[in-house]
Formats: sequence, C-alpha cells, structure tokens
Amino acid sequence: MMTRANRLLEQEIKKAQPFARPICKKLVEIVYRADPALEVTTKWGKPTFIKRGMICAIWPFLRHVSFVFPNGAGMSDSKKLFNHGEDNLNNRMIKFTDASEVNRSERDLMLYVREAIRIDEAGRKPVVRVSQTKKLAIPANIKKRLVEEKLLDKFNKYPFFKRKGYLQWIGEARLPETREKRLVQMLLELPMGVYMNDRY
Repeated sequence: MMTRANRLLEQEIKKAQPFARPICKKLVEIVYRADPALEVTTKWGKPTFIKRGMICAIWPFLRHVSFVFPNGAGMSDSKKLFNHGEDNLNNRMIKFTDASEVNRSERDLMLYVREAIRIDEAGRKPVVRVSQTKKLAIPANIKKRLVEEKLLDKFNKYPFFKRKGYLQWIGEARLPETREKRLVQMLLELPMGVYMNDRY
C-alpha cells in the first residue's frame, strides 16, 4: 500500500527534470535506509525529512539537485562532501548532476543523514558567525517589501556580501520593471536559502 509519504515523494519527484529524478529517488532510498521512521513533508515547495526538526531535504533545480542539511553548519563534514552553501547561516548542501555521483557516496551520505539526526535529537544549533550579522543600510522600498513578506530577519541573516550583492543588483537596474523583477526574484529565493544563480 502506498503511504501518504510515498505519494508526496512520488508527486514531488515527478515535477523534477528528467535527469534529476533518478538522483532524487536514490537520495530518498538513502535517507530511509538511515532511518525508516523519518517523516516527510514539503518546506519551500521541496521534499523535506523531519524528526523533531528538519533533518535533510531534496531540492531539484534545472541543472542540479541539492541534498540539503538545514543544520549542516553544525555538522563535521567528515568526508568533505559539502560543496555548496558554505556562506549560508545554517544550510549546507551537496550538489549532484548525475545519479552515479550519489552511488559513489552512498555510504557516506547515510552517515551524514545519521549525524544530522543525532544533532536534531540533541537539540544542537549551529553557532552564528559575527560576520553574518554585519549591518547594511536597506533602501526603504526594499525594506518595506521584506517586512510585508516576513523576510527581513531571513535577509539580515544572509552573509554580508550576499545582502550587499542583492541590493546592488536591484539598485543598478535602469528600468522600474527590471528592479521589480529582481526584487521579486530575491523574495522568492530567500525562503529557499539560495542566492541568485545558485539555483541553477
């Protein structure tokens, strides 16, 4: 019998690009081998595995799949697999472009999932680096939108260079509609923890 979790995963994997589907399926298999009792939900529109809190998530994009660890900043990265998101406040990611990459790291990925579970069970949180709280003047119109979308705190927790990059990128657009388009892109990306072209 297909469970609700299986149906949810199947629906989300079907939405992925054809190259990404075998990657997603293999990652799901690895997660459940690490702990068959994990529950699954969607966060920011992506399949996310939870216990007490978020353990890991699978984010399919246009050209890669990110295996995301929401508390990765507090993990040891003992096998040096994290290759993306090192400037994110909490998330650490492993990017894959082919299922063979997952197969080669299968055992290590299972260890990472189990480490994430231990961190979740212990209630440990990553340490926030001082540099990530560096202040930056936000134009009033952008701040207003961030407040309206309840994303101001998320924005302020981004690394300084990313906050500055967003503001410069939006501000340098000549046409109002281009500035609006870039602002909307930022508002969409902030909940996912990605930054401009990171999503590709």
